[in-house]
Amino acid sequence: MNSIRYTAVEVTLTAGNPSAQAEIFVPEGEVTHISLVKEGNATDIVNLEILENNSRLLSPIDIRFSERTATGNFLDGMRPVSNIQGGRKLQARLSAVKPSRTSDLTVQVVFVTQIVNY
Repeated sequence: MNSIRYTAVEVTLTAGNPSAQAEIFVPEGEVTHISLVKEGNATDIVNLEILENNSRLLSPIDIRFSERTATGNFLDGMRPVSNIQGGRKLQARLSAVKPSRTSDLTVQVVFVTQIVNY
C-alpha cells in the first residue's frame, strides 16, 4: 500500500530582485505532483523551477501553471511531475522575467511524495 506525504516550502521574491530560492528536504519516495499557492500580485511572468545542487530537475515555467485547479480529485488539480526522487534536499527557485517588479511575491510550493509501504 502506498502513502502520500505533503511537504511545503515558502519562497519570497522581494520587489526589485530577479530571483529567490528556498531549500526543502523531501522525504523518501517519488515526487509525483507539485502545486503552489501565491500571496501577492503576479501579473507578469514569474518562473518556478526545481533544482538539486543547482542541477535542474524541473524546467522553469510560469507559476500559474503550477497553481492548483478545481479539477477532479485533490491530486488531479495539481501539476504532475516525473523522475524526481525524494530522500534529498531540493531547491525551489522563483525567477522574475522583469526584475523591476514593484511588490513582493510569496509562494508556498507543495511537493506530493508517494511512499511505498511494504
